[in-house]
Amino acid sequence: MLIKFLPHGSGDASKAAAYVLDEADHLNVRREGVSVLRGNLQLFAAIANNLPFRQRYTSGVVAWAEGDAPTDEDIEAVLNEFERVAFAGLDPDEYQLNVVQHVEPNGSKHVHILVPRVNLRSKKSLNIAPPGWEGLFYPLRNAWNNEQGWARPDDPLRKRDHCPDFHAYIDAAALRAGLQVEPQSRSELTKFIKQQVENGQIKHCDDVLLELQQFGKVNRSKKGDYIRVIPPGFDKGLRLKGAFFEADFDPAIWIANEQQRGKNQNRYSGREKVTLDHQKRAKQARRELAEAVEKRRQYHQDRYHRPAKGVSDQAVIPDREVGADADPMAALDQLQIPNKGNTSDGIREDSYSAAQSAGRAVCEASDGVSNAAAKLGATIERHDRATERDGQRVRAVARESGRAAQIIRQLDEHNRDELVRFKTDVSLIAVAKSYGYLPQKNGSTPGSVLLKKGSETLLCVTNSDNNNYEQYYNLTDGHDSGSVIDFVQRREPHLNLGQIRRKLRLHLKAMTSDRLAEFKPRAVSRQHIIQALEWHRLPPYQGDLLQHQFHIDGESIEVFADKLRQNESGLPCFRHVDRTSIVGYEIETGSGIVFSTSGPAGLFTHRIGQDVDRVVIVSSAVEAMAYHQLNAQEDTVYIGLGNALSESQLGMLFGYFARDDRQKTPVVIALSHTEQALKFAERIQAERPSASCVWPNSVTWSDELGRSVGKKPVRNKNARIEVRHDLNSDSYPRSDFDVDW
Repeated sequence: MLIKFLPHGSGDASKAAAYVLDEADHLNVRREGVSVLRGNLQLFAAIANNLPFRQRYTSGVVAWAEGDAPTDEDIEAVLNEFERVAFAGLDPDEYQLNVVQHVEPNGSKHVHILVPRVNLRSKKSLNIAPPGWEGLFYPLRNAWNNEQGWARPDDPLRKRDHCPDFHAYIDAAALRAGLQVEPQSRSELTKFIKQQVENGQIKHCDDVLLELQQFGKVNRSKKGDYIRVIPPGFDKGLRLKGAFFEADFDPAIWIANEQQRGKNQNRYSGREKVTLDHQKRAKQARRELAEAVEKRRQYHQDRYHRPAKGVSDQAVIPDREVGADADPMAALDQLQIPNKGNTSDGIREDSYSAAQSAGRAVCEASDGVSNAAAKLGATIERHDRATERDGQRVRAVARESGRAAQIIRQLDEHNRDELVRFKTDVSLIAVAKSYGYLPQKNGSTPGSVLLKKGSETLLCVTNSDNNNYEQYYNLTDGHDSGSVIDFVQRREPHLNLGQIRRKLRLHLKAMTSDRLAEFKPRAVSRQHIIQALEWHRLPPYQGDLLQHQFHIDGESIEVFADKLRQNESGLPCFRHVDRTSIVGYEIETGSGIVFSTSGPAGLFTHRIGQDVDRVVIVSSAVEAMAYHQLNAQEDTVYIGLGNALSESQLGMLFGYFARDDRQKTPVVIALSHTEQALKFAERIQAERPSASCVWPNSVTWSDELGRSVGKKPVRNKNARIEVRHDLNSDSYPRSDFDVDW
């Protein structure tokens, strides 16, 4: 007996199920017998095809040699122990096992095993054959083979001189079908090496390489389990596997084994006699199996941790009849049963037709279980050719279809809920930091955080218009944006969704509510996000308007550089914020200021130094730069009104003044010398009586700066200031800290 798992598992599960149920192989050669021993293939296909994982199911084979002749009881016992080993520590309602038996024309038997790769309770991926599965299932195989005297794949006398590749198996099937095939070069080379061994020309494994060099370039695999021969003029070579081509091949031992085979030529006509050596090997295999099963049981318990018995959601799949709310049709239609006649267990083609008709009847029922049952009975009655056993199968298919529909709904809900939690409960900033991105103080606000890694700059926000999902935007790559899931997928494109889920689950587990509040930006509207992106994509200021027209020197421009950009016309732009994020920017045209948006007005803010010894309120950003150049002082916060004072701006100012650490901070009102500015000053002093007023000798501080350097100011004192603020906007939300203040 041998146990093997196949590399299949990522394709359509319906095709896999249809193949094992088909009464003919891929060359339409009829199988002697096909019978379903365990499970339901319709349910298997419905579950597997609705999984979000790349690998949706596991496919395996348990096969017996012709001489093993296992009885039905033997096969049942092997399957019982296989299930116990594969699903150690799991309850039956946590997995779905399917077994289909095939009987070959020579009487040998093998069973195909299909398992959806999901734990039905936790909805996590369940892989019964991970890398290294041999350590679990080979002891099982060895124990049974030695206890029953079955053919052993590890028997040295059974080792093949040449192991054919998959082409040879296809050709063998073609020969059975009466088709012609091309001769195989591998077999010819094997015959040649065998003759050389028998003639004494090969006395060491390296001699095999020397003999094969006459046919082309020769190299041995790193593991030493095969040799590749590349004939002249060919890009690909022939892979030769078998005893002759292994690195530990010993010609003397091979000749001795050949002589032993001759003495035991009738040995393989039936089971081996169980000797003391067999019993010893069986006991050793049982010990290894017990250890491996315990490890698997512990792993399953740790991975699929479940609530204690009695918890209401312990059983994910209740065993009940299909209700009116079930939708089994998707599950029934997943699998196309091949039209190949009767199967060996008595299930006829009309049984599957009856099953699908019954399922449709159940699906269309609207009056509850009783009406569905009546339609089901009527459908079964119309198929008078079906036996009572077929009728039981019909009801079982309908019942399993209901279970499939429920499982699919639960899987969808689980997957959807987990993806939502990733977007809301995992800090994208924390994940980005694990990839080497560092948050930047300059340019960040409570509602928009900048992160840098090399030449890359990301803007991270929380979108209040999209369920408070955290999102990122790559300012250097317009195609790179999205949720935390997209972030990981773009950085590691080789990962599938299941692998990304596993990564994010680690972050989710470590993300406490306090840690999330520490990292996650404050929620802002979509309009705020658009304004923030527009601002950050403006290039740094490189014009000369500030120097030539407003007499701002290079040193002052450098001091205000992180709040200064330029638009496509080269005009200076100054950032405006509210208490959360960027709301736009003011543009200095030389004859007045305009705004990038007609939305609610924020404030221009800039702090010089680490502490706050004074707050200076000015009319605009340019006025702040001029005042600073005239009265350079460290530890100063400048607040620019944008030549307007809306209710929202007043709310921000008064909220700032009300802070405990700002109530005694000196406030200087240094507005332009205009009638409108006088009204603004009176309004501010009414809230902050201790505020002092300082007025320029000219109309503006930039005019004052021009006179101080002996230049005539260019700006027209009587020029009308263009303002497009929404003076009736709502108040801004309360905040417990300020933006850059």
